[in-house]
Amino acid sequence: MPGSRLHVRSRHTWIGGFRIAVVQVSGDVDADGVQVLRAALLHALGRDAVVRCDLSGVGFFGAAGANTLAAAGLQAVEAGRRLELCGVHGVTRRVLVIAGLDRVLPIVE
Repeated sequence: MPGSRLHVRSRHTWIGGFRIAVVQVSGDVDADGVQVLRAALLHALGRDAVVRCDLSGVGFFGAAGANTLAAAGLQAVEAGRRLELCGVHGVTRRVLVIAGLDRVLPIVE
């Protein structure tokens, strides 16, 4: 729904015997709220080897979101960490494909 405020929540889970951070995103990922997402991703990447960004609750995903994920992905590589995406659908998937991020950031289901 357009105009839906961005909410970001972080938690940890265990997958395949490994602890990973999950950054769960809901609402609109646009220029107005992307700083919250950026801060959450960078914080998680600073302390966890694997960070999964769950975009299943995203309604709108714009260029600011793509830029944020690209920058966080670069930061992850530079730090020897892994940033992966899940819950990618609809307009979010289209933007990631257009930006080419689907080829550089792993998308897991």
